Amino acid sequence: MNISSLFKDKAYSFRESSDNEDEKDFASTVLSKFKPDLKLKKINILGVFDNFDLFSVYDELDQKYTLKISLDDSDKVLKRESTFLKSHKQLNVPLILDYGDIEVGEKVTYLFSKVSEAESIRNYGRSVIFHKLDEFREAYKNVFLTDKPLRKKYKSVLSDFCKNMSPSKFLTNDGVNYFKAYTDYNLCCEFLEELKLQIQDLSTRVYDDLNHNCHSSLSLDSIFYGPEGFYFDFLHNANLGHPYVDYIDIIMELGVSTDDEKKIFIKICDKMGISFDQYLYDCIFKVQVRKKLAELIISYIREVYLYDSFRYERIFYIADTFSHCYKRFCSIDIFKKNREFIMKTICEPIFGVKA
Repeated sequence: MNISSLFKDKAYSFRESSDNEDEKDFASTVLSKFKPDLKLKKINILGVFDNFDLFSVYDELDQKYTLKISLDDSDKVLKRESTFLKSHKQLNVPLILDYGDIEVGEKVTYLFSKVSEAESIRNYGRSVIFHKLDEFREAYKNVFLTDKPLRKKYKSVLSDFCKNMSPSKFLTNDGVNYFKAYTDYNLCCEFLEELKLQIQDLSTRVYDDLNHNCHSSLSLDSIFYGPEGFYFDFLHNANLGHPYVDYIDIIMELGVSTDDEKKIFIKICDKMGISFDQYLYDCIFKVQVRKKLAELIISYIREVYLYDSFRYERIFYIADTFSHCYKRFCSIDIFKKNREFIMKTICEPIFGVKA
């Protein structure tokens, strides 16, 4: 599926940079509360995510930092990430400097870290992973293939994910009503419920004694590259699982062909000292491809019915990832059965038609 075909002859309106001034001013206020001695040179918003806003911060010496701010960390995303960073002070992850809660009119949770100058793979260019494969492999080993096993397990992450797959769990009442008015709400709920049951069933076939740490949310937005090499961010779902989880996620994000998939995979396993287990790989692949499909559908629903299609970049990223994963999604029976409905649903902001 070619992403360019989705956007052909379509017009879009984009936010002016001035629209971000309020967010930048708020971030500066938060920063001044817990880091009053920092001599701030500039601050920019890097992204708005479901659980937090992400800012880049530069001091007078041009040292770069990241600041994550959450107005509602009930899911403890920043807390979990801070816990990981405190126990993994390595070159290839952000160096945590401060984490906590402050009052700025309302309670705000923040995570402040020192990082090297780098860009996300989405912005830098996804081909850098192929061109710097050995460097990427070493960075991954430094962070995840260590002798510090994480407490949370892969199956626990899957269980938490499945608990929140119903639209009523991640939409407001107004959002649900908006959703019902525009598309076949019941059909979408049935599709997500069946997808959840398949994930739960397939996960029981995965070994219980997985003993490698993994990122578990690896994407073009969580891998960064710059002059000092690769580093990994968005580490709140890191768990005790297997590198297969991350490898499968990234080949889907990169759009690696099915013909090249296993060849590259076996090469990486060999260089990481990980034995190739066809059964385990197949089991995890079936889980992760369904999880990726669910993530994209849920993210789309959030963007349209919770955020009112305001975050145009996120919608574009969803469509981009969807296009790279499309052939693999076609291996899922329930996707093939509901493909026409899903295509209309996920492409609605592009085509402007009701599903």
